[in-house]
Amino acid sequence: MELFSNDLNRGREFVYSIEDQIAEIVRGQAKPIRHVLIALFSGGHILLEGVPGVAKTLLANCLARTVAGGFARIQGSPDLMPSDIIGRNRPRLELVGAPSSAEPPKDVFIRGPLLKKDLIILHIDEINRTMPKTQSAVLEAMQERKVTVEGQEFKLHEAFMVIATRNPIERGETNELPEAQRDRFMMETEMGYPTAEDEKMIALDPSYLEMTKKVVDGIKPVLEPDRILQIRHLVENEIKVSEGAIDYIYRLVDATRNPEKLGVSVVPTDKGTQKIEDVISAGASPRGTIHLVQAAKFVAWLDRRMAVTPEHVQTIVPEVLLHKVFFKPGVARRSNLAKSFLNEIVKKVTPW
Repeated sequence: MELFSNDLNRGREFVYSIEDQIAEIVRGQAKPIRHVLIALFSGGHILLEGVPGVAKTLLANCLARTVAGGFARIQGSPDLMPSDIIGRNRPRLELVGAPSSAEPPKDVFIRGPLLKKDLIILHIDEINRTMPKTQSAVLEAMQERKVTVEGQEFKLHEAFMVIATRNPIERGETNELPEAQRDRFMMETEMGYPTAEDEKMIALDPSYLEMTKKVVDGIKPVLEPDRILQIRHLVENEIKVSEGAIDYIYRLVDATRNPEKLGVSVVPTDKGTQKIEDVISAGASPRGTIHLVQAAKFVAWLDRRMAVTPEHVQTIVPEVLLHKVFFKPGVARRSNLAKSFLNEIVKKVTPW
């Protein structure tokens, strides 16, 4: 056990050093930085949501540059096609002077960004600007870490991760993520405005943008993909989740499906209350339970604890469950009404 304990401690300090390095560049976003690292080391994918200019792309870029592996960035747009992500077959040009009896040339498969060699992090910027069929093109990769093209299977690295960004106020041509894809993201985190102190520091430094670009370009890849997997496996094996913790996590997720069991029939609002049937269509899937367990273990590990506590679970409930609950049309996932519903659930479900 001493060997494992030492490895866990060294791994924790290593993750803290990466977190500090990113925080020096992405100022005023401590929670999203922590959430991105939780997703990476827990084997999940993450959706970053925020208005333009709050460093969503910068955060994804910084994390990608710390990883010593392949990185691909895709800019979302209405005309982006699935083949632009996965790849496409192109006809091989016939050889000049080839005999007429020769077999016709076979197509050549040109790999897209998703099948880039040694890819670890795929960054999809403004994913809500792409068409639903394009958004769905990465479903198999996110769930099974492989891609099948016309019967041919391409395996991705076990540490493969998708970081997608979403602009909630985009007024142009946008499409909500399909429910099946949204459910595959372990976490969705909201990137708000930086603190007053951080924003003033940025404003007072005229060279900040230029300096930031130089610093980002100068980030050295220190995180080997195998080390990501080593830390992940250590946390999975060594951080304990008691039967009481599992039961608590299940009851939290089940409460999003059956709030009436807890006596939750209305949700508090600024103007009074709203009936629960007018707020949600369906609760979180079993994937929510799995993701909550995985993320809570990593939170406990960063907290220097060897077992998950109720506080570790409650810390990441909004980021893990809010985007997995299906709300009625007109109820935005990040609205105060949606958050109020989840807060009611957390207050009603008693910890172990």
